[in-house]
Amino acid sequence: MILSICPNPSVDIFVWVDAIQAGKVNRAKKEQHFPGGKGVHVALACAELGEKVTLMGFWGGPTGDWIRKECAGYGVQSAGVEVPGWSRTCQSFKSQNEFDETEILGVGPTVTGDHQHKLERMLEKLLPAASSVSMSGSWPEGASPDGYARLIRVCHQHGKPVYLDCSGEQLQLALQEKPFAVHLNTTEAGDIFGDMEPGKLASALGRHCSLAAVTAGTEGLFLSNGKQTVHGKVHIDQCFSAVGSGDCLVAGLMGASLKKFDLEDTARLGVACGAANCLRKDLGMLYKKDVDKLSGQVIITTL
Repeated sequence: MILSICPNPSVDIFVWVDAIQAGKVNRAKKEQHFPGGKGVHVALACAELGEKVTLMGFWGGPTGDWIRKECAGYGVQSAGVEVPGWSRTCQSFKSQNEFDETEILGVGPTVTGDHQHKLERMLEKLLPAASSVSMSGSWPEGASPDGYARLIRVCHQHGKPVYLDCSGEQLQLALQEKPFAVHLNTTEAGDIFGDMEPGKLASALGRHCSLAAVTAGTEGLFLSNGKQTVHGKVHIDQCFSAVGSGDCLVAGLMGASLKKFDLEDTARLGVACGAANCLRKDLGMLYKKDVDKLSGQVIITTL
């Protein structure tokens, strides 16, 4: 079983507007709602790839209930801690002017130290049945900056590999605990290691983990195991939305490790999963049939 931890899940709302006009009433043409949050995307992608998944997080109010119900419809079980307030909502706008792709990320509930301790105790109960653990995204207001670091220590006590995808102070403190794998985009990695080309960023990140993944948008994935770095890239004709592509890539990396793929095949599956997300109109999701097709088209280069 894969355990995906998403401390700050959300309802993602995709809103279509002809052209947003500042300071005026704007009427949406269409909107769609999806379960969101980086760890939610990882869980949904893992489930589509055929893995058994449990999703952990803080759940607040009707929006939290809705996210859990939607994930259950895709075969993802949920666990975690119920907190006061509502889980956040995040809006992405599709417009025909400069506001296209504008995002508004909601705040969500506030958690306490007691809530964090409850999440840690629940993690300990679930870990014996877990093969690996992903930890992704931001934390709600009130959480301590070492939230992920504390969870990683719990996982290490049980000998479980952790796949980490976050930023800021949470990332800085979590890296000190040496997670098994880390995924960052070039901006996040550059904030830590300075202005380098992506391959060198992957090598630098590899000093803090066993598997370092740095993504550079359409330029693909740079993956390092500390001894070797490879670059993976695939071309797609149309991209509906790249939201969640990095999370789907993490799901691919986890699936590849479970299958004991080598570095090149791990990169191939990760890239295919990230690109497959772009082909699906649902935010942060993929179809396995697209992954299977794209896997054969990924170009791998050893750096």
